[in-house]
Amino acid sequence: MRLLMTWLLGLTVWAAPLLGQTYTEPAPKIPTEKGSSVEWLAAAIFMVCCLAVAFKPARRSNLK
Repeated sequence: MRLLMTWLLGLTVWAAPLLGQTYTEPAPKIPTEKGSSVEWLAAAIFMVCCLAVAFKPARRSNLK
């Protein structure tokens, strides 16, 4: 009985993903909006601020 239950459990583990797979051709996504330079500018300013904070010397460092 244990062997039968093991086989059935194994069959359901392998069969469920196989039954769930169907292929449909995806529709191509064509963007209707054009990119904005404001978004790129905001991202560049954010990156510069992050780098400035990351590489500034720490106040508590005692390098004198």
